Amino acid sequence: MAQRKRDGSLRASQPTLDGLELPLTDPNPHSWRSLPTTKVRRPSPNSAFSWTYTYTAFSLEFAQSAIRHLGVRPDSLIFDPFLGSGTTMVAAALEGARSFGVDISPFAALLARARIAVNADGKRVGSYLKAKSRSAQEHATSASVINAHDSAYVRGVIYQICRAHNISGQDLWPRILEDEVGQFDNEVVAIASLALAARVVANLERGSNPIWYRQRAIEIENSNSDVFRAASIEIAQKITSDLSTSEIATARFRIKNGDFLSMNRLPKFDTCVTSPPYLNRLDYVVAHLPELSVLQMLFPFSLDELKRSMIGTTKIVGKFGPEVPRGWGETGEQVMDAVLNHSSYASARYYYHNYFSYFDRLFASLVQLVKFMRKNAHGIIVLQDSFYKDLPIPTATICAEMLEQLSCDAEVVRSTSVQTHMGRLSPTQVTYAPKKTLNESLVYFRAPLQ
Repeated sequence: MAQRKRDGSLRASQPTLDGLELPLTDPNPHSWRSLPTTKVRRPSPNSAFSWTYTYTAFSLEFAQSAIRHLGVRPDSLIFDPFLGSGTTMVAAALEGARSFGVDISPFAALLARARIAVNADGKRVGSYLKAKSRSAQEHATSASVINAHDSAYVRGVIYQICRAHNISGQDLWPRILEDEVGQFDNEVVAIASLALAARVVANLERGSNPIWYRQRAIEIENSNSDVFRAASIEIAQKITSDLSTSEIATARFRIKNGDFLSMNRLPKFDTCVTSPPYLNRLDYVVAHLPELSVLQMLFPFSLDELKRSMIGTTKIVGKFGPEVPRGWGETGEQVMDAVLNHSSYASARYYYHNYFSYFDRLFASLVQLVKFMRKNAHGIIVLQDSFYKDLPIPTATICAEMLEQLSCDAEVVRSTSVQTHMGRLSPTQVTYAPKKTLNESLVYFRAPLQ
Protein backbone atom coordinates (compact mmCIF):
# COMPACT_ATOMS: atom_id res chain seq x y z
CA MET A 1 0.00 0.00 0.00
CA ALA A 2 1.48 3.37 -1.02
CA GLN A 3 1.73 6.01 1.69
CA ARG A 4 0.45 9.55 1.34
CA LYS A 5 2.39 12.72 2.06
CA ARG A 6 0.79 15.56 3.99
CA ASP A 7 -0.19 17.30 0.72
CA GLY A 8 -2.21 14.23 -0.30
CA SER A 9 0.19 12.99 -2.99
CA LEU A 10 1.45 9.42 -2.92
CA ARG A 11 4.96 8.67 -1.68
CA ALA A 12 6.71 6.24 -4.03
CA SER A 13 7.30 2.96 -2.27
CA GLN A 14 8.66 -0.52 -2.79
CA PRO A 15 7.40 -3.77 -1.26
CA THR A 16 9.38 -5.64 1.37
CA LEU A 17 8.76 -8.74 3.46
CA ASP A 18 5.36 -9.24 5.08
CA GLY A 19 3.74 -6.46 3.05
CA LEU A 20 5.69 -3.60 4.65
CA GLU A 21 6.82 -0.82 2.33
CA LEU A 22 9.88 1.40 2.15
CA PRO A 23 10.01 4.81 0.42
CA LEU A 24 12.20 5.08 -2.64
CA THR A 25 15.09 7.50 -2.51
CA ASP A 26 14.52 11.09 -3.59
CA PRO A 27 14.64 11.39 -7.43
CA ASN A 28 15.63 15.08 -7.23
CA PRO A 29 18.97 15.52 -9.10
CA HIS A 30 20.06 17.96 -6.36
CA SER A 31 19.33 15.33 -3.76
CA TRP A 32 21.18 13.88 -0.81
CA ARG A 33 22.60 11.13 -3.01
CA SER A 34 25.64 13.25 -3.83
CA LEU A 35 26.71 13.50 -0.17
CA PRO A 36 29.61 11.36 1.12
CA THR A 37 28.94 8.11 2.92
CA THR A 38 27.89 8.27 6.54
CA LYS A 39 30.08 5.27 7.37
CA VAL A 40 33.43 5.53 9.12
CA ARG A 41 36.11 2.90 8.66
CA ARG A 42 38.00 1.83 11.76
CA PRO A 43 41.24 3.86 11.61
CA SER A 44 44.71 2.53 12.35
CA PRO A 45 45.95 3.46 15.86
CA ASN A 46 48.53 5.89 14.45
CA SER A 47 46.20 7.77 12.11
CA ALA A 48 45.09 11.30 12.99
CA PHE A 49 42.22 11.49 15.50
CA SER A 50 41.98 7.68 15.75
CA TRP A 51 41.07 8.18 19.44
CA THR A 52 37.76 9.76 18.39
CA TYR A 53 36.51 6.62 16.62
CA THR A 54 33.30 5.04 17.86
CA TYR A 55 31.42 2.17 16.28
CA THR A 56 28.22 4.14 15.70
CA ALA A 57 29.52 7.56 14.55
CA PHE A 58 28.86 9.05 11.11
CA SER A 59 31.72 10.52 9.11
CA LEU A 60 32.98 14.09 9.45
CA GLU A 61 32.87 14.45 5.66
CA PHE A 62 29.18 13.57 5.68
CA ALA A 63 28.39 15.95 8.56
CA GLN A 64 30.14 18.90 6.88
CA SER A 65 28.46 18.20 3.55
CA ALA A 66 25.06 17.85 5.22
CA ILE A 67 25.50 21.19 6.98
CA ARG A 68 26.39 22.87 3.68
CA HIS A 69 23.50 21.11 1.94
CA LEU A 70 21.11 22.48 4.56
CA GLY A 71 22.27 26.03 3.81
CA VAL A 72 23.65 26.93 7.22
CA ARG A 73 24.49 30.58 7.91
CA PRO A 74 27.20 31.80 10.34
CA ASP A 75 24.50 32.81 12.84
CA SER A 76 22.67 29.48 12.58
CA LEU A 77 22.44 27.20 15.59
CA ILE A 78 23.10 23.58 14.70
CA PHE A 79 21.66 21.05 17.12
CA ASP A 80 22.49 17.40 17.77
CA PRO A 81 20.38 15.82 20.54
CA PHE A 82 22.36 12.55 20.22
CA LEU A 83 25.81 14.11 20.14
CA GLY A 84 27.84 10.92 20.45
CA SER A 85 31.51 11.58 19.76
CA GLY A 86 30.76 15.13 18.60
CA THR A 87 31.08 14.87 14.82
CA THR A 88 28.24 17.35 14.21
CA MET A 89 29.86 19.83 16.60
CA VAL A 90 33.25 19.56 14.90
CA ALA A 91 31.64 19.96 11.49
CA ALA A 92 29.74 23.04 12.68
CA ALA A 93 32.95 24.59 14.01
CA LEU A 94 34.72 23.94 10.71
CA GLU A 95 31.82 25.63 8.89
CA GLY A 96 31.93 28.62 11.27
CA ALA A 97 28.50 27.96 12.78
CA ARG A 98 27.31 27.75 16.39
CA SER A 99 26.38 24.36 17.78
CA PHE A 100 24.60 22.80 20.71
CA GLY A 101 24.75 19.13 21.62
CA VAL A 102 23.18 16.81 24.17
CA ASP A 103 24.14 13.27 25.06
CA ILE A 104 23.01 11.02 27.89
CA SER A 105 26.40 9.29 28.09
CA PRO A 106 29.05 11.11 30.13
CA PHE A 107 31.80 9.50 28.05
CA ALA A 108 30.23 10.65 24.78
CA ALA A 109 29.96 14.20 26.14
CA LEU A 110 33.62 14.10 27.25
CA LEU A 111 34.84 12.76 23.90
CA ALA A 112 32.89 15.42 22.01
CA ARG A 113 34.35 18.14 24.22
CA ALA A 114 37.89 16.79 23.80
CA ARG A 115 37.60 16.98 20.02
CA ILE A 116 37.39 20.77 20.19
CA ALA A 117 39.95 21.31 22.99
CA VAL A 118 42.32 22.97 20.51
CA ASN A 119 43.96 25.17 23.17
CA ALA A 120 45.28 22.23 25.17
CA ASP A 121 48.93 22.47 26.17
CA GLY A 122 50.82 19.18 26.21
CA LYS A 123 53.08 20.11 29.11
CA ARG A 124 50.20 21.19 31.34
CA VAL A 125 48.21 18.06 30.48
CA GLY A 126 51.28 15.96 31.22
CA SER A 127 51.75 17.59 34.63
CA TYR A 128 48.23 16.54 35.61
CA LEU A 129 48.84 12.96 34.49
CA LYS A 130 52.01 12.71 36.60
CA ALA A 131 49.98 13.16 39.78
CA LYS A 132 50.55 10.85 42.73
CA SER A 133 48.02 8.13 43.50
CA ARG A 134 45.47 8.88 46.18
CA SER A 135 43.62 6.62 48.68
CA ALA A 136 43.96 3.22 47.00
CA GLN A 137 42.20 1.16 49.67
CA GLU A 138 39.49 3.68 50.47
CA HIS A 139 37.95 3.59 47.01
CA ALA A 140 38.46 -0.03 45.95
CA THR A 141 35.24 -1.87 45.09
CA SER A 142 34.70 -5.47 44.10
CA ALA A 143 32.39 -4.51 41.25
CA SER A 144 34.80 -2.05 39.61
CA VAL A 145 36.41 -2.90 36.28
CA ILE A 146 39.47 -0.87 37.37
CA ASN A 147 41.59 -2.22 40.21
CA ALA A 148 42.42 -0.38 43.43
CA HIS A 149 45.86 0.87 42.37
CA ASP A 150 44.58 2.24 39.06
CA SER A 151 41.53 3.79 40.75
CA ALA A 152 43.88 5.53 43.16
CA TYR A 153 45.83 6.98 40.24
CA VAL A 154 42.64 8.30 38.62
CA ARG A 155 41.62 9.95 41.88
CA GLY A 156 45.06 11.49 42.24
CA VAL A 157 44.76 13.16 38.82
CA ILE A 158 41.21 14.32 39.49
CA TYR A 159 42.26 15.71 42.89
CA GLN A 160 45.05 17.72 41.28
CA ILE A 161 42.71 19.12 38.61
CA CYS A 162 40.02 20.08 41.13
CA ARG A 163 42.58 21.58 43.49
CA ALA A 164 44.01 23.76 40.69
CA HIS A 165 40.58 25.31 40.19
CA ASN A 166 39.35 25.09 43.79
CA ILE A 167 36.23 23.24 42.70
CA SER A 168 34.63 19.83 43.22
CA GLY A 169 34.48 17.24 40.45
CA GLN A 170 30.69 17.49 40.31
CA ASP A 171 30.86 21.29 39.84
CA LEU A 172 33.76 21.02 37.40
CA TRP A 173 31.89 18.70 35.02
CA PRO A 174 29.27 21.15 33.60
CA ARG A 175 31.85 23.95 33.45
CA ILE A 176 34.11 21.76 31.33
CA LEU A 177 31.30 20.97 28.90
CA GLU A 178 30.13 24.57 28.42
CA ASP A 179 33.57 26.19 28.27
CA GLU A 180 33.60 28.05 24.94
CA VAL A 181 36.83 29.96 25.59
CA GLY A 182 39.02 26.92 26.20
CA GLN A 183 39.74 27.63 29.86
CA PHE A 184 39.47 23.92 30.69
CA ASP A 185 40.97 22.41 27.53
CA ASN A 186 43.95 20.99 29.45
CA GLU A 187 41.68 19.40 32.02
CA VAL A 188 39.41 17.95 29.33
CA VAL A 189 42.32 16.28 27.56
CA ALA A 190 43.76 14.95 30.83
CA ILE A 191 40.43 13.36 31.85
CA ALA A 192 39.79 12.04 28.33
CA SER A 193 43.26 10.47 28.32
CA LEU A 194 42.50 8.71 31.61
CA ALA A 195 39.17 7.44 30.27
CA LEU A 196 40.66 6.11 27.03
CA ALA A 197 43.67 4.57 28.80
CA ALA A 198 41.36 2.75 31.23
CA ARG A 199 40.61 0.23 28.49
CA VAL A 200 44.27 -0.85 28.57
CA VAL A 201 44.11 -1.92 32.23
CA ALA A 202 40.41 -2.73 32.65
CA ASN A 203 39.44 -6.09 34.10
CA LEU A 204 37.40 -6.97 30.99
CA GLU A 205 37.33 -9.39 28.10
CA ARG A 206 35.38 -9.42 24.85
CA GLY A 207 32.05 -11.23 24.64
CA SER A 208 30.40 -12.68 21.53
CA ASN A 209 29.23 -9.24 20.37
CA PRO A 210 32.11 -7.22 18.82
CA ILE A 211 31.56 -4.19 21.05
CA TRP A 212 30.37 -5.91 24.24
CA TYR A 213 32.69 -6.63 27.15
CA ARG A 214 32.35 -8.63 30.34
CA GLN A 215 34.33 -8.76 33.55
CA ARG A 216 37.15 -11.30 33.69
CA ALA A 217 36.63 -14.21 36.04
CA ILE A 218 40.18 -13.72 37.35
CA GLU A 219 41.37 -10.16 37.94
CA ILE A 220 44.76 -9.20 36.52
CA GLU A 221 46.97 -8.12 39.40
CA ASN A 222 48.93 -4.89 39.10
CA SER A 223 51.22 -3.97 41.97
CA ASN A 224 51.12 -0.30 40.96
CA SER A 225 49.60 2.06 38.40
CA ASP A 226 52.66 2.43 36.15
CA VAL A 227 51.01 0.82 33.12
CA PHE A 228 47.92 3.02 33.43
CA ARG A 229 50.00 6.16 33.95
CA ALA A 230 52.20 5.43 30.91
CA ALA A 231 49.17 4.69 28.72
CA SER A 232 47.43 7.90 29.84
CA ILE A 233 50.49 10.03 29.06
CA GLU A 234 50.95 8.37 25.66
CA ILE A 235 47.30 8.95 24.73
CA ALA A 236 47.47 12.57 25.91
CA GLN A 237 50.48 13.15 23.66
CA LYS A 238 48.53 11.71 20.75
CA ILE A 239 45.48 13.85 21.50
CA THR A 240 47.40 17.12 21.87
CA SER A 241 49.42 16.38 18.73
CA ASP A 242 46.23 15.78 16.72
CA LEU A 243 44.51 18.86 18.13
CA SER A 244 47.51 21.01 17.15
CA THR A 245 46.76 20.15 13.51
CA SER A 246 43.03 20.89 13.80
CA GLU A 247 41.58 23.40 11.35
CA ILE A 248 39.17 24.69 13.99
CA ALA A 249 40.02 28.33 14.69
CA THR A 250 37.25 29.02 17.18
CA ALA A 251 34.36 26.87 18.35
CA ARG A 252 31.07 28.37 19.49
CA PHE A 253 29.36 25.53 21.28
CA ARG A 254 27.50 24.22 24.28
CA ILE A 255 27.34 20.62 25.47
CA LYS A 256 24.90 19.20 27.98
CA ASN A 257 25.23 15.75 29.51
CA GLY A 258 21.83 14.33 30.40
CA ASP A 259 18.63 12.78 29.11
CA PHE A 260 17.27 14.88 26.23
CA LEU A 261 13.73 13.82 27.15
CA SER A 262 13.95 15.48 30.56
CA MET A 263 15.34 18.83 29.36
CA ASN A 264 12.82 21.66 29.33
CA ARG A 265 14.97 24.74 28.79
CA LEU A 266 17.03 24.47 25.63
CA PRO A 267 17.81 27.03 22.92
CA LYS A 268 15.74 26.84 19.74
CA PHE A 269 17.68 25.66 16.73
CA ASP A 270 17.78 26.33 12.99
CA THR A 271 19.36 23.11 11.76
CA CYS A 272 19.65 19.58 13.09
CA VAL A 273 22.12 16.87 12.06
CA THR A 274 21.80 13.82 14.28
CA SER A 275 21.66 10.06 14.55
CA PRO A 276 19.67 8.38 17.37
CA PRO A 277 20.83 4.96 18.62
CA TYR A 278 19.91 2.26 16.14
CA LEU A 279 17.50 -0.57 16.85
CA ASN A 280 20.30 -3.12 17.12
CA ARG A 281 20.23 -3.86 20.87
CA LEU A 282 23.82 -2.78 21.43
CA ASP A 283 24.61 -2.06 25.07
CA TYR A 284 26.48 1.25 24.94
CA VAL A 285 27.10 1.22 28.69
CA VAL A 286 28.83 -2.15 28.58
CA ALA A 287 30.77 -1.07 25.50
CA HIS A 288 32.25 1.88 27.43
CA LEU A 289 32.53 0.46 30.94
CA PRO A 290 36.21 1.41 31.48
CA GLU A 291 35.67 5.00 30.37
CA LEU A 292 32.48 5.40 32.40
CA SER A 293 34.19 3.90 35.45
CA VAL A 294 36.80 6.66 35.31
CA LEU A 295 34.11 9.35 35.07
CA GLN A 296 32.29 7.89 38.08
CA MET A 297 35.35 8.97 40.08
CA LEU A 298 34.87 12.57 38.87
CA PHE A 299 31.16 12.81 39.69
CA PRO A 300 28.58 10.22 40.83
CA PHE A 301 26.09 8.59 38.48
CA SER A 302 24.44 5.18 38.23
CA LEU A 303 25.47 2.87 35.40
CA ASP A 304 22.24 0.91 35.79
CA GLU A 305 20.10 4.04 35.57
CA LEU A 306 22.11 5.22 32.56
CA LYS A 307 21.50 1.90 30.83
CA ARG A 308 17.75 1.98 31.59
CA SER A 309 17.39 5.52 30.25
CA MET A 310 19.06 5.02 26.88
CA ILE A 311 17.09 4.65 23.67
CA GLY A 312 17.57 1.08 22.53
CA THR A 313 18.39 -0.26 25.98
CA THR A 314 18.59 -4.03 26.26
CA LYS A 315 16.73 -3.84 29.59
CA ILE A 316 12.98 -4.35 29.82
CA VAL A 317 11.81 -1.07 31.32
CA GLY A 318 8.10 -1.86 31.23
CA LYS A 319 5.42 -4.19 29.93
CA PHE A 320 3.27 -2.76 27.16
CA GLY A 321 -0.15 -3.66 25.84
CA PRO A 322 -1.04 -4.47 22.21
CA GLU A 323 -2.30 -0.96 21.44
CA VAL A 324 0.29 1.09 19.54
CA PRO A 325 0.07 4.93 19.77
CA ARG A 326 -1.38 6.48 16.61
CA GLY A 327 1.51 8.92 16.55
CA TRP A 328 3.82 6.13 15.45
CA GLY A 329 2.21 5.99 12.02
CA GLU A 330 0.88 3.11 9.97
CA THR A 331 4.21 1.36 9.45
CA GLY A 332 5.00 1.52 13.16
CA GLU A 333 1.65 -0.12 13.96
CA GLN A 334 2.23 -2.85 11.36
CA VAL A 335 5.74 -3.60 12.63
CA MET A 336 4.73 -3.84 16.29
CA ASP A 337 1.77 -6.07 15.44
CA ALA A 338 4.07 -8.33 13.42
CA VAL A 339 6.58 -8.59 16.28
CA LEU A 340 3.85 -9.30 18.83
CA ASN A 341 2.40 -12.11 16.73
CA HIS A 342 5.69 -13.57 15.50
CA SER A 343 6.00 -17.33 15.97
CA SER A 344 9.29 -17.03 17.91
CA TYR A 345 8.89 -18.02 21.57
CA ALA A 346 10.32 -14.82 23.04
CA SER A 347 8.50 -12.41 20.72
CA ALA A 348 5.53 -11.53 22.93
CA ARG A 349 7.41 -12.14 26.21
CA TYR A 350 10.51 -10.01 25.61
CA TYR A 351 11.15 -8.56 22.17
CA TYR A 352 7.79 -6.86 21.75
CA HIS A 353 8.38 -4.87 24.96
CA ASN A 354 11.98 -4.13 23.96
CA TYR A 355 10.96 -2.82 20.56
CA PHE A 356 7.99 -0.95 22.02
CA SER A 357 10.36 0.83 24.43
CA TYR A 358 12.67 1.81 21.55
CA PHE A 359 9.94 3.36 19.42
CA ASP A 360 8.27 4.94 22.45
CA ARG A 361 11.48 6.80 23.29
CA LEU A 362 12.23 7.61 19.67
CA PHE A 363 8.80 9.22 19.31
CA ALA A 364 9.20 11.11 22.60
CA SER A 365 12.57 12.39 21.35
CA LEU A 366 10.99 13.62 18.11
CA VAL A 367 8.25 15.39 20.10
CA GLN A 368 10.99 17.09 22.10
CA LEU A 369 12.94 17.92 18.94
CA VAL A 370 9.96 19.61 17.29
CA LYS A 371 9.37 21.64 20.45
CA PHE A 372 12.73 23.40 20.07
CA MET A 373 12.58 24.09 16.33
CA ARG A 374 12.63 27.67 15.14
CA LYS A 375 10.41 28.81 12.30
CA ASN A 376 11.71 27.30 9.04
CA ALA A 377 14.07 24.98 10.92
CA HIS A 378 15.00 21.75 9.20
CA GLY A 379 17.40 18.86 9.54
CA ILE A 380 18.59 15.39 8.71
CA ILE A 381 18.38 12.23 10.81
CA VAL A 382 20.60 9.21 10.09
CA LEU A 383 19.00 5.84 10.93
CA GLN A 384 19.72 2.22 10.10
CA ASP A 385 16.98 -0.30 9.40
CA SER A 386 16.80 -3.47 11.42
CA PHE A 387 15.44 -7.01 11.41
CA TYR A 388 13.57 -9.02 13.98
CA LYS A 389 14.27 -12.63 13.03
CA ASP A 390 12.99 -12.69 9.41
CA LEU A 391 10.93 -9.50 9.79
CA PRO A 392 12.32 -6.25 8.32
CA ILE A 393 12.01 -3.18 10.54
CA PRO A 394 12.09 -0.01 8.34
CA THR A 395 13.16 2.31 11.16
CA ALA A 396 13.72 5.33 8.92
CA THR A 397 10.24 5.04 7.41
CA ILE A 398 8.72 4.84 10.88
CA CYS A 399 10.71 7.90 11.96
CA ALA A 400 9.50 9.87 8.92
CA GLU A 401 5.88 8.92 9.61
CA MET A 402 6.25 9.91 13.27
CA LEU A 403 7.51 13.34 12.19
CA GLU A 404 4.57 13.70 9.80
CA GLN A 405 2.22 12.90 12.68
CA LEU A 406 3.88 15.84 14.46
CA SER A 407 2.94 18.08 11.50
CA CYS A 408 6.44 18.18 10.03
CA ASP A 409 7.22 17.57 6.38
CA ALA A 410 9.41 14.47 6.43
CA GLU A 411 10.79 12.06 3.86
CA VAL A 412 13.39 9.33 3.51
CA VAL A 413 15.68 10.98 0.96
CA ARG A 414 18.47 8.41 0.70
CA SER A 415 19.00 4.74 1.52
CA THR A 416 22.35 2.99 1.21
CA SER A 417 23.03 -0.70 1.65
CA VAL A 418 25.12 -1.59 4.72
CA GLN A 419 27.79 -4.13 3.88
CA THR A 420 28.73 -5.30 7.39
CA HIS A 421 26.31 -5.70 10.28
CA MET A 422 25.43 -8.14 13.06
CA GLY A 423 22.76 -9.74 10.89
CA ARG A 424 25.53 -11.14 8.69
CA LEU A 425 28.09 -11.77 11.41
CA SER A 426 25.84 -13.61 13.87
CA PRO A 427 25.28 -17.32 13.05
CA THR A 428 21.95 -17.22 14.92
CA GLN A 429 20.58 -14.28 12.93
CA VAL A 430 21.75 -15.70 9.61
CA THR A 431 19.50 -18.74 10.13
CA TYR A 432 16.39 -16.52 10.05
CA ALA A 433 17.32 -14.42 7.01
CA PRO A 434 20.41 -15.72 5.19
CA LYS A 435 20.46 -12.83 2.71
CA LYS A 436 19.64 -10.14 5.25
CA THR A 437 20.34 -6.66 3.86
CA LEU A 438 20.12 -3.48 5.91
CA ASN A 439 19.92 0.11 4.72
CA GLU A 440 21.28 3.20 6.39
CA SER A 441 18.92 6.02 5.52
CA LEU A 442 18.64 9.79 5.72
CA VAL A 443 15.36 11.28 6.93
CA TYR A 444 14.95 14.94 5.96
CA PHE A 445 12.42 16.99 7.93
CA ARG A 446 11.13 20.56 8.04
CA ALA A 447 9.40 22.49 10.80
CA PRO A 448 5.59 22.43 11.00
CA LEU A 449 3.86 25.15 9.01
CA GLN A 450 3.10 28.13 11.24
